[in-house]
Parts: sequence; C-alpha cells; structure tokens
Amino acid sequence: MKSYTLGDVIHIKHGYPFEGQYFTETDNGIVLVTPGNFQIGGGFQDSECKFYTGKIPNAFVLKPGDLIVTMTDLSKTIDTLGYSAIVPDHHRTYLHNQRIGLVTLKNDVCDKGYLYWLMRTRHYHLAIAGSSSGATVHHTSPEKIYAYAFHAPDIEQQRKIAQTLFSYDRLIENHRRQIALLEEATQRMYKEWFVDLRFPGAGSVMIVNGLPDGWKRLPFFPTIEIMSGGTPSTRKPDYYRGNIPFFTPKDCNDRFFAFDTEKHLSKDGLKHCNSKLYPKNTIVITARGTVGKVILLGVPMAMNQSCFAFRSDEIASPYFLYFLLRHASDELRIKANGGVFDTITIRSFNDMSVLVPDPKRMNQFLKIITPMMEQMQVFSKETTYLQEARDRLLPRLMAGGDGASSLPR
Repeated sequence: MKSYTLGDVIHIKHGYPFEGQYFTETDNGIVLVTPGNFQIGGGFQDSECKFYTGKIPNAFVLKPGDLIVTMTDLSKTIDTLGYSAIVPDHHRTYLHNQRIGLVTLKNDVCDKGYLYWLMRTRHYHLAIAGSSSGATVHHTSPEKIYAYAFHAPDIEQQRKIAQTLFSYDRLIENHRRQIALLEEATQRMYKEWFVDLRFPGAGSVMIVNGLPDGWKRLPFFPTIEIMSGGTPSTRKPDYYRGNIPFFTPKDCNDRFFAFDTEKHLSKDGLKHCNSKLYPKNTIVITARGTVGKVILLGVPMAMNQSCFAFRSDEIASPYFLYFLLRHASDELRIKANGGVFDTITIRSFNDMSVLVPDPKRMNQFLKIITPMMEQMQVFSKETTYLQEARDRLLPRLMAGGDGASSLPR
C-alpha cells in the first residue's frame, strides 16, 4: 500500500454556467447534470433530471463512462457533497454544468474505477463535508478534494477491487431494469382498463349514467380512510436507536415499494410517536417536501407527519388502491403547487372521487397484476440486500481487506 493525495493523481475541471432560461422539465433527451443526479452515497440516478433547450458548447458535453463529482449540496445534512458518479450510456446527451466537476487522471498510478469507489467511501465524504463552505448551500472545491490523503495498493489490485464492487452494481442495475419493466407494464394496464376504459369486453358492456354497468363513482371520503404520522422528540436519542423503519419523504426513490428507511425508531420511540406501526402493503403518499409520491410499504413502518397513509373497506386490494392513488397524485400535486406552500392537506381530497369497477373486472385485473407486484417485491428486496452487502464490503476493500469471497454467485 502506498500513500497519495487525490491531487497527486487527478485533475478536476469545472463545468459551464448554462443559462437558466433554457432549463425545462420536459424530457428532450438533453440532461443538464446537477447534484440531483447523484444518489446519497454516490452513483448516478436518472430520476431527478433537468433538461436543457439552449445552445450547447461542445467542450461541456460529457461522455459515457466519465467520472464526475458533485461540488455543491443544497441539503442541510450534506448528503451528496463530493461524492462521485459515472456518466451512464443511456443514449442521452449529458451536459457538464458548473456545479459538477469532471475528474480526469493525471497519470497511471490509480485506476479510474478504484477512484470512483474511493470517492464513495464514508471516510472520504466526511473529510469533504467537514471542509465545505457555506451555511445553507454547501460547496467544495478542487483544491479541497485534492487534499484528501489515502492509501492504495498496486494498480492491478485496484482493478480487482473495483471490479468486485462493480459486480454488485451490475446485479443491482439488472434488478432495477426488471422492476422498471414490470412497473411500466402494470401502470399501462391500470390506465388502459380504468382510465381509458378499454378493459377486456368493454365493447359489450352497457353504459349507465356515463359509467360501465356495475361500476361506481364514489366520494373520496368516506370511501378511503386517511391516516397521519408523527415524529417522536429528536431530543431523545434513544427514540432513534431501534430497528423500526421510520418513513419520511426523503425515503422516496421513485419505486413502487419501500423496504428500508434512513431513520429507525426504538419501541419506546414508536410509543411516543403520533404514528401507528403501519403494516406491509400500506399505501403512503408524501404530503410535504417531495409532494405526491405514492409508495407501498414492503415491511411494517412508522411514518412522520409529512406523509399520509390510506386504507379502504370498499377497495380491499392494496394494489388497486395503490394504482388509484398513484393516478390521483397528479391532481394532488397541481393542488399543492397552487398554494402558498407545496403541501397536500386532508382538504386536498375533499372534492375528489374514486372510480370502482364491478367485482368481475376487479378480480380479472388483480389476477394479472398480483404476481407482477409480488415479483417486484422480490426484486426490490434483493436489490436492498445487494446494496447493503456492497456498502459493507466497500470500506473493507478500500482498507486492504479481502472481500472477493463475498461476491454474489
């Protein structure tokens, strides 16, 4: 093992100040890479994209496989500052903006993949976060990143370590692709059957009062019961030293299911919290912060006051209720954005209605959808386990330990 600083082996190039008037939320295939494209803990995510419609300077177009680092963090907890990501090969154009640094190698002392994982370690992140500047928006600089000191084995061993960790990522990405395909298929089916009313046999069903015979349009209340959460006192650290998942809007990941959370409560913490322990398959919607995200609990969880939970005796299937609420979330987000604060309240549901099909159509839908949802749960749970295993292995390998035997078969 030899000692280096990052300044010995890399150069960081600043990005370009792209003009805000050309930013858009419409996907035109040209992604303006921002700190929002970095996952907590490092790695690239495509779920929080901004797009660009203006002129593009060629010198600031990123290439697939480029190593990048986030130089700015807007969160109070400095969740992403300094972490690394690799530009994906997703047949999109990715732009190098001023909040992002492009990392290039100065010599052949270190492997790029090894440095990518080094810059995802907790030790590295704590050093960068600790040297950051700014009160509300936190910043780092190339010079502060260059100062980070580390030990590294010879380059062949570095490559083996990187490939071991990338093997986990390939498995995780494969699971995510399978989940995405299932999610797309289930959402398309719900929309086709229950929004566009193009369900099997629709042409032979009589329309009564504007609805297929046997279908009902019901008021949201009291058809669906809405339940709230709460937060135990943060002045009591023991309330947060347990293993009960505590769901907040920060735990949304644009997936159907949640299996773990950033914070966990003790039994005493749950006892002093205005939240029940909601069972598996409870539907939760985020009411503040990341507004209108709908998720199914993959395991029992408590939740904070920025979320609502739902149940219904009229709609017994949590899967159908989930799709119904997910479809309604667009309307809820419009209401939230129209107010002084981006917030969903109980009043937001007052003038809403729900369309409930006849039992035959409901059963047909559930017979097809249930095995797909259960397969998604399996893939989601396995993804969580793989991420946990990779994250446990990362510091061991970077410290020189032998983690190759832990590689999944």
